[in-house]
Amino acid sequence: MRKSIQQFLTINFLIAVSLSTLIGVVGNFNIRHQNIHILLDTELSIGAHVIEAFLYQKLEPDEISIVQQKINNIPSETLTLAINHSALDKIANRLIHSTQFQVWDTKANRLILRSASAPALSLRPEEGFNDTLYQNRQWRTYSYAIPGSEYKVVTMQQHDLRFGYEKEVLYENLRVLIVIFFILTLATGIIIKRGLYALEKTTHQLQKKQPHHLDPISLSEVPEEVHHMISEINRLMYEIQTMLDRERRFASDAAHELKTPLAAMKAHLQLAQQQDGQLQKDTLIRIEDIIDRYDHIIRQLLSLSRTISMTSLNEHPEINITDVVKSIVAQLAPTALERDIQIAFDYPQDEVKFPIDPHVFSVLASNIIDNATKYTHQSDCILVRLTQHNSHICLTVVDHGPGISDADKPQVTQRFKRVYGTEASGSGLGLNIVTEVLKKLSGSLVLEDTVGGGLTSTIKLNYPNSA
Repeated sequence: MRKSIQQFLTINFLIAVSLSTLIGVVGNFNIRHQNIHILLDTELSIGAHVIEAFLYQKLEPDEISIVQQKINNIPSETLTLAINHSALDKIANRLIHSTQFQVWDTKANRLILRSASAPALSLRPEEGFNDTLYQNRQWRTYSYAIPGSEYKVVTMQQHDLRFGYEKEVLYENLRVLIVIFFILTLATGIIIKRGLYALEKTTHQLQKKQPHHLDPISLSEVPEEVHHMISEINRLMYEIQTMLDRERRFASDAAHELKTPLAAMKAHLQLAQQQDGQLQKDTLIRIEDIIDRYDHIIRQLLSLSRTISMTSLNEHPEINITDVVKSIVAQLAPTALERDIQIAFDYPQDEVKFPIDPHVFSVLASNIIDNATKYTHQSDCILVRLTQHNSHICLTVVDHGPGISDADKPQVTQRFKRVYGTEASGSGLGLNIVTEVLKKLSGSLVLEDTVGGGLTSTIKLNYPNSA
């Protein structure tokens, strides 16, 4: 099953919001619970002291009766003022039944005044705040004996009423948080969708790409978070385009170079069929030479394609360049001995290390050394010199052949280009392979005249991150 980034982000964000909301509700309820508890206890205390202010003198029985009658009328008068509105009725009832009070004559141990909903019997609370059970109901009370007086004031509230306040606060918070939750859910979906717009845009651009048209994706409006990913996509498309170009070039070069020799071989075969004896043998030898030459061309073309595709400076560990060059010289020694040519190798005592694929460097070195063995005069000497510097290494091959004129030097590194009049066989690809590979490695090939005649070829490879 395919995974959706948008779905993943939305679900996890909502889980985080839900947990945060739950923690917020629980924490807020605990804080409000303490605050409401303190607030209601303060209300009890204030109520007791307010009543104390009216008991500055001893009340006569007639006065107590009048006051009690007025207190009993408070609920009906208050509800009348509510203007017959259900919400106001509810609020008024709550206020009426909120804090109740009793006034006791401690000398006569007699209840002389009480609010309309207060119990008519003594709760017998101790001084201060107390929790009292009366008629299966839990009450919170505050008892206060007025100094210098025989009166005692008791204010009280039912626990059910106090808990009702807390539930209402909790429900109000929940309602607000639910609204916030749905707003966050909607906002999260919109924000995440807009945040992923860059990916959708990139997908749309990739859908329009064709194998023959792999231009890079524009990075001008790309967010920082996906900039690196799109850069890697562009790099990959560049590599694919390079590979496709290389394959097309290989096919074009192969078709171009093999068309003529195939026609020539066909003509020679037709001629050989009409010949006898030595003439036929000579024709077959020429056909074999053609086959050998173009077998070499095909192998060079394959080497060019393979070597360029695997050329990279930073993806390989360091290798011992000295050992690689020694191996190449040993492989070419039999060919050189056939022409009585000696190959001298001059290299530093310390190992020369360089980060490069061994096959890639072998292709570079073998091409310029092989060229020297082909073009150096018979019974002469070739000098191969390896030098190491702080920022680069150099492989120099000095031969004493016909050399290359200054006018031809820029041409010989092009594909299938050979110096006119050259007798040695070749494909015209050797120096082109070296040049193409060195472009990928940010290296260089320098062709110079050898003192006394001949050609001096120098490959220079810079160390990564060298100044």
